[in-house]
Amino acid sequence: MNFIIFVFALLVAVTSDCHASGTRTGMLDYFAAFNGRTTPIAGQFDGTVGYALPLWSDSAQGTPWFGYVRPWISLRGPAQPTGLINLDIFPVSFFGLTIGRMYIQRWVDQPGMDCVQAKCKGSLNQTFIRPRLQGKFGGLYGALSYEKTLYDDHSGSLGPIAQGNNVVFLAPKNEQGAEWFLVAGYDHTEHWGGGITLQQFKSRRLAQEQESQMFYVRYKKDQWTYAVAAGRFQSTQFHAAPEFSASITWMGDRGLLP
Repeated sequence: MNFIIFVFALLVAVTSDCHASGTRTGMLDYFAAFNGRTTPIAGQFDGTVGYALPLWSDSAQGTPWFGYVRPWISLRGPAQPTGLINLDIFPVSFFGLTIGRMYIQRWVDQPGMDCVQAKCKGSLNQTFIRPRLQGKFGGLYGALSYEKTLYDDHSGSLGPIAQGNNVVFLAPKNEQGAEWFLVAGYDHTEHWGGGITLQQFKSRRLAQEQESQMFYVRYKKDQWTYAVAAGRFQSTQFHAAPEFSASITWMGDRGLLP
């Protein structure tokens, strides 16, 4: 609740400044996606709506030299109904951070997890902060992010908590996670492109680890993007194995998003 109040207060302050200046207006963005993977098998729908408020300069000039704040919400499901409340703060368009609150309610056992040894159902709420550096030059593009997560306490649990996204166990109290993510790619034509993603996760108290390395190809046409990827997945609770994934994204309006 404190996080929601903070986001609302900051939004009011920035909106007031924009109205006072009389020169900057916000831009709405919204999109939807489906993502699926084989290792372990999982899939989810994702709907997102955001509203970006420029802080300085004008994004319409076609340069990266502008700043903005962007509150946004996201809903995911259906196996693990998830709600996110987030705030992007980018002093310049290519570097900034996201702070957010995630609410997860798990209704079914987690694929690839030992749900006898660990608690797979119930809530797994968390707060996170994620600095991000991103850029594009010609057809080349890339982004590097680091996410620090603080998990809510589950002191009543007698054993570890299953975290299905990374397929690891978490300590029931005072647990934290750290995740690196790198994407680098090249758009060969207006429609076709591809690249690599590298990802690594570590939990602090139980020292659980997970990593993946993927190569992907994507096709873009109008508001739609289709992507397939292949690579390797491994975690403390899941042996190393090939992984395949696919996604479909509908971009209703990009707004100020890169």
